[in-house]
Amino acid sequence: MKNNTLKSRVIGSLLMLVIIGTSVQAQDRRGPQPEGQRHEQMEKGDRDHKKPGHPPIPNMTEEQKMQMKAIHLEIEKAVLPVKNQIGEKEARLRTLVTAANYDERAVNKVLEEMGELKTDVRKLEIAGLQKAKEVLTEEQMLFLYKSLDKRNGPKEGRRGPRGPQGRGGGR
Repeated sequence: MKNNTLKSRVIGSLLMLVIIGTSVQAQDRRGPQPEGQRHEQMEKGDRDHKKPGHPPIPNMTEEQKMQMKAIHLEIEKAVLPVKNQIGEKEARLRTLVTAANYDERAVNKVLEEMGELKTDVRKLEIAGLQKAKEVLTEEQMLFLYKSLDKRNGPKEGRRGPRGPQGRGGGR
């Protein structure tokens, strides 16, 4: 009986340590911020800078910020319906691929339509970059290009998922 009580206490203690450890890890690592500091950040609009892939362009004037915001909004308005069409095509593709009777022609047609739509989105995005050139200085554009490269990652040498021991495909 004494042995069982000791075991249950040890197991209970270990369980508590695991629960406490996981709850501590789940909390924000930056620590609590004073209420006033959080409020100031929200007023400044700093929340946009915390998005991954969207670092702030340095030394922008208020006029440049307004112009860039307008360009971004214009591009987003133009891109949204095209992205919605891509989503519809992806749903159609899933339906075709999982259907009992596979129709290769229909699948290929949907894939080609999706490719055209994705090309249209990219064209709109590049048009937005060209408009940004009219607003930003050379240094700011260079910063923008570098941040886009980081966000999109390297194009050449990109590899798929790794297999066991970090080797490609389990070969």
